[in-house]
Amino acid sequence: TILNLSGRIRVSEEGINGVLSGTENALREYEASLRKELLQLVVVVIDNDHDDDPTTEWLDIKYCHLRNDIPTEQQLFDSLQVKITREVVSLIEPTPQNQGKNKGKRCRQRRKQKRKEKQMQEKLAEASVGEDDSSNKATAVKLAAAKEVVNIEDWKNNTPAQHLSPEEWNNKLLELAQQEEEGSFEESEAVLLDTRNIYETRVGHFAVPQLPTLFPNTRKFSSLPSALNTEEAAEALAGKQVFMYCTGGVRCERAGTYLRALSDSNSGAWQGKEKPKAIFQLKGGIQKYLETYGEQVEPKSDDDADAKPCLYRGKNFVFDQRRTDPVICNG
Repeated sequence: TILNLSGRIRVSEEGINGVLSGTENALREYEASLRKELLQLVVVVIDNDHDDDPTTEWLDIKYCHLRNDIPTEQQLFDSLQVKITREVVSLIEPTPQNQGKNKGKRCRQRRKQKRKEKQMQEKLAEASVGEDDSSNKATAVKLAAAKEVVNIEDWKNNTPAQHLSPEEWNNKLLELAQQEEEGSFEESEAVLLDTRNIYETRVGHFAVPQLPTLFPNTRKFSSLPSALNTEEAAEALAGKQVFMYCTGGVRCERAGTYLRALSDSNSGAWQGKEKPKAIFQLKGGIQKYLETYGEQVEPKSDDDADAKPCLYRGKNFVFDQRRTDPVICNG
């Protein structure tokens, strides 16, 4: 509060996650103090021959732009809320035996959530990816009704997805797209997996030529496990290189671990299915990707020789007052 920061922060034994607004100097000061606290809490052996800051592996902090079309005061949080939670982000919904408790409260929460979703979709309608622009479309894999969630004990202890930097992400996808175009494979070798909710994917998403994208079309993140337990999802992901992404990377930490555990379980829709050959996630999410391949202006023309090979189309939905980030793809 001394720094006059506002926003939302979730704190758990796993770590912290949140969004803050304030002056750049105040935010930089908060980041410095956070890194200092981490160094004091963790015993680290540092090679004296290198000046690398070990906290860069522990903290993924992104500084975002404000929009020019909305007054500044409307884009900032008006208070600071810090919430202590069991998890930084929850993937699995409560078990049936726990669902009987506070049933009325959950019903009210669901109705409130539906109203918020409707209002959000109305606000985002003007920012949606153009339906008539075929270059903005990804080849979608449609899902049928989701099945039950497969209960996998200790699934969080499974191996998480391999992190790819924005540059590594681009290089791998462009190489695979080129191989697909040349007919190097009998069928698609890779598939993208958008782990976000439906109202986020409608605003923007990755669109890679020759490579399909699986859109689970969930309305909340905790519905993703059941969406992955469908015949369509299993068929789309089995035996493939899976490239998953989300807004900032946090949800993919959960989704990648669960997908690996689900495919290893040989149960539900995955019974008898081949495991994914590899599971990758975009490190830092779309936000970090657009820091590398986006710019805060209108896209450059396709014939611009200096244009970077940006694969994201549309805008990036964000969970703060801005709704969408002003940084867009310049490719």
